[in-house]
Amino acid sequence: MTIHVDQLKRSVGITANPQRIVSLVPSQTELLHGLGIDERVVGITKFCVHPASWLQTKTIVGGTKKIDADTIDQLKPDLIIANKEENNKDQVELLAKKVDALTTKDLQDVAVKYFSMQNYLKAVLKPEK
Repeated sequence: MTIHVDQLKRSVGITANPQRIVSLVPSQTELLHGLGIDERVVGITKFCVHPASWLQTKTIVGGTKKIDADTIDQLKPDLIIANKEENNKDQVELLAKKVDALTTKDLQDVAVKYFSMQNYLKAVLKPEK
């Protein structure tokens, strides 16, 4: 298990190799696709438009500000990726009571955010070749 301090200053324990991921952040959805772990992503928002094919093949869990918690529950994710600038804090905190919900770092430095999340996900998810 990897412990990560998220942007809400919570220590979140993430099980190695989560198999059922819901992404509530369009940029992180693109990153998950880029990492080649398409089969592990089970839910995305209607604003996660890249890759475009995922809008037909993944379950849509609402928008970034208004997510459908019941739909997310039905997906039984073991990891939810959220962001305080994109998502409603109360909704994310409610979901975090049921499953690991990782809120990504502040967007003050986009490059640091991107590379720290990319390195974190590569280490935790370990895409199989």
